[in-house]
Amino acid sequence: MLNVLPVEILLAVADLVYPQALRSMSQVSRRLRSIYIPLLYEAIEFRAPSEWALNIMDIDTFCQLHPTSRDRCYLQHTRHLCISAPIVFARFNRCAYFNIFRLSTDGPISSSLGTSNEAKAHAQFLDDLSRQLRMVQLQLKQDRLHSLQWHLGTCIPPGFLDSGDYIRRYQSSLKRLSLITDGSCPHAGQCLGGLGGLLSLRSLEWDGIRQGAELEILRACISRNRSHLGTLSIGLITPIEAMDFYTDVLGVPLNKTEARGSIGSTAIQYPSLLKLALSKILLPQTALPSPMPGFTSLKSLTLRYCPNSLQFLSSFTSTQAPPHLVHFEFSYESFTTNEIDRDVRPLVTFLLLLNGLRHLYLKLSNFSNSFHVSRAISKHCPTLESFAYHERNLSAIDNEGLFKEIRDQTPAWLCCDSEVDLELLWNDSDYIPTPPPCLASKHDLPATSVYDNLPSINEQLPFVEAIFCPHYDSNFGFSWPGPDPLSFSTSAEDMLLYASTFLVVEQIQYLEIRLLKLNVAGWITEQFVYSISQAETGQQNFGLVRAQLFEIISRPGISPDPNVACRFQLVIYPQPKPPSRSITHEPALSCPSNLAPGTDALDPASFVQNIVLGFRK
Repeated sequence: MLNVLPVEILLAVADLVYPQALRSMSQVSRRLRSIYIPLLYEAIEFRAPSEWALNIMDIDTFCQLHPTSRDRCYLQHTRHLCISAPIVFARFNRCAYFNIFRLSTDGPISSSLGTSNEAKAHAQFLDDLSRQLRMVQLQLKQDRLHSLQWHLGTCIPPGFLDSGDYIRRYQSSLKRLSLITDGSCPHAGQCLGGLGGLLSLRSLEWDGIRQGAELEILRACISRNRSHLGTLSIGLITPIEAMDFYTDVLGVPLNKTEARGSIGSTAIQYPSLLKLALSKILLPQTALPSPMPGFTSLKSLTLRYCPNSLQFLSSFTSTQAPPHLVHFEFSYESFTTNEIDRDVRPLVTFLLLLNGLRHLYLKLSNFSNSFHVSRAISKHCPTLESFAYHERNLSAIDNEGLFKEIRDQTPAWLCCDSEVDLELLWNDSDYIPTPPPCLASKHDLPATSVYDNLPSINEQLPFVEAIFCPHYDSNFGFSWPGPDPLSFSTSAEDMLLYASTFLVVEQIQYLEIRLLKLNVAGWITEQFVYSISQAETGQQNFGLVRAQLFEIISRPGISPDPNVACRFQLVIYPQPKPPSRSITHEPALSCPSNLAPGTDALDPASFVQNIVLGFRK
């Protein structure tokens, strides 16, 4: 029956099934194979499973399972190629030049950098990568590759992005390039000469830059694509003091003879640039009359830990037309004792200039007057679709300032009578599923306001399966035997007290609650993440969380019968420390749920005993 359906219907079916099912359908007939195989192999990711063996990827296994013949070549359909590896413990110094596992063990190994053994290990590491990449290059169709992602976090081997090598000769029409390299390696930037020959890039992302050769290549690539570049993201390992961002990177000439470093009359235009992200880029120290010359179409601006960011933002106050941003992200750390450098008002002034902002993310450290931020937040509340605010205090614990103590703190504007209506902001946006992590005691809310729009108690709600996972890093879980999290009579203190019986040595301070939406096949389609803390037990935070849970599971179109449509799992994780993961809403996850409740349950005798002993060993 499938074999006689029109192509349009078959393509619509492909959007609704999982890759495993699509692969099975492609084996029904030659017609279905010709339609579905290009979809299956349109995007390919080769990934190193271990962070400590980055040269061991699954390319060999793929080629063995997918032999190439005259009438069968799977990678010829590939338009999006990604080479990646996990980045968990080490972001830099990942290249084999610093990895001891690749060094020769035939003789004594010197521990100093620059020895012949280490240079040989680095060359052997790149040779391993080159050999595997050549197997992929031979199967790719010429000028079909649309995007390339190198997210291995290492040097790029020769023969791939060199001047006159594979990408420039056979994939010169590349539209999107994303690189995560190891600028800490002395060999960084030696095999990237081919970037300057790419003339069709619409998106350029490069993180991990440190060497001067890398900056030269970056500037050449930007200058050849600036007329049609839509996304530009640049990340350095550390700010380079001698670098002039405008001249050395963007190629924008500055008239240094005029006062305040004004922009020359021949400013280079970036007419198509919509997104600009800068990380650890040294911005001009003096305010500029025109801080963003030529960026007439900019809609998204991200500044992460860029020195002189506040001075840069203060330049916008003198412009007649502020940028029409819909997305703004700002992260900044102030380590000086000078109150001028710790003044957040330039940021507030810049935010007040913007209109129609829909996405706002702020991460501030060591600011003395952060309560002023509430003015800007209150202005954008009617238009915000997503909002994140993180405030912390950093203090050096050694004389050199190399190690810092990090302490998250409650925003100052939450502890005073601010203009921000957090409940209104939370209720009006579908993209902010989690209420604020802490509600100030002076921000009084009506006792029943969070339940006004909930479904009637008599209405039948979908089946929700509560599962408790004693260990955050383990998928082992069993049915939650404690108080019902969805009951109005259950408080946050009840949840924390009951969960604490599983960690008798260390008292639990936080609970992470994940609401997983599963389809009939048991795959996660959406997840909503919340957290409650011991310090919030006397506030209404858990009530807001429960109201949000009710709102999600009672949405129209969701059947209460778990055998008919989707079902929900409420997974509870105890944590002695603050959750490291950000509170977020992640839709359309393509992964199965491995959480299955077992037969074990909490022994009531153990529960009473642990409570009596007061969590002592």
